[in-house]
Amino acid sequence: MIAVDTNIIVTFLTERDDPLRDKILALMKQKLILVTATVLLESEWVLRAVYHVPRDEINQAFRLLQTMPNISFYPSDAVAKALIWARRGLDLPDACHVALSSDADEFVTSDRPFIRRSAEFGVIPSVNSIQEIDL
Repeated sequence: MIAVDTNIIVTFLTERDDPLRDKILALMKQKLILVTATVLLESEWVLRAVYHVPRDEINQAFRLLQTMPNISFYPSDAVAKALIWARRGLDLPDACHVALSSDADEFVTSDRPFIRRSAEFGVIPSVNSIQEIDL
């Protein structure tokens, strides 16, 4: 299995001009590939901020990666949950933060839209406002 960096994922998913593009395409199709949650997050950021790819297209591209039999994500359960929540409308970074916090009783933030959207999807752990925490 080969773990890949963000630049490999971004080149694979875009028409990015890269002298190694053919080799990257072959690698992604022929080898067992591991994509970590951090690489996924950075890839989302690069696709959105640098390439101005809309969220729906990014979600579709990541769905394509999920359907490829030679590609695995780490940690697999957390990434799978995060990608589902992102397709439903959570921002991928927020979805990953919660999915990677599965050992916690709750996730605390001051981001009200994040709290509202998380409640709609029933994410676990629950996302709550810092204002609701008893100290």
